[in-house]
Amino acid sequence: MKKFIRELKIPEKSGKKIGLFRTVCATLGGLIITILMMALLITIISVKKEDMTLMSIILNGTLWALVGFWIALASSKYEALLRAFIPSVVLTLAFIIVYNF
Repeated sequence: MKKFIRELKIPEKSGKKIGLFRTVCATLGGLIITILMMALLITIISVKKEDMTLMSIILNGTLWALVGFWIALASSKYEALLRAFIPSVVLTLAFIIVYNF
């Protein structure tokens, strides 16, 4: 396991190729983080749900692109994995806490 993590921590030699692992992390991680952010935003701000739903549809694509780009710019595979995993866990916990109150 330590060898696997050590291999993930090695930075890419060239910044010209993103690689399949970082692409998948950026796509799926960006999607999960964006959906959780929008769900948390709609839950916290309880104005008219129709307006918030429309706003989340508009912002969803933009935020997905920005978060995916941020994850894809990671210097190593390990950093890309952390950039996708940690915000997802934090937003999930925040959503659970807010939803239960």
